[in-house]
Amino acid sequence: MDNPMKRDTSVPAGQSRLSRWGAGQGTSPKGGVPCPDTSTTAAVLVGLAGRVRRLAPSHRDPEAFHMEKSAIEGELKALARKVR
Repeated sequence: MDNPMKRDTSVPAGQSRLSRWGAGQGTSPKGGVPCPDTSTTAAVLVGLAGRVRRLAPSHRDPEAFHMEKSAIEGELKALARKVR
């Protein structure tokens, strides 16, 4: 029987199993859930942040503000579903 207090020698010292899990390593350490591609997710979030930063109501087309806000909300919800 393995001792749970004994250090795992397959993991470099000072690094946990969870900290070495990242994009491109296939599955998470718990449950075998597929690992989302963090570089793509980060790029989408940066793009959405830029759109939010530029988002401002306009007296010429006030409805455009609300349409863009709803579009960003939809993309954030879709990204959250993907990450779960």
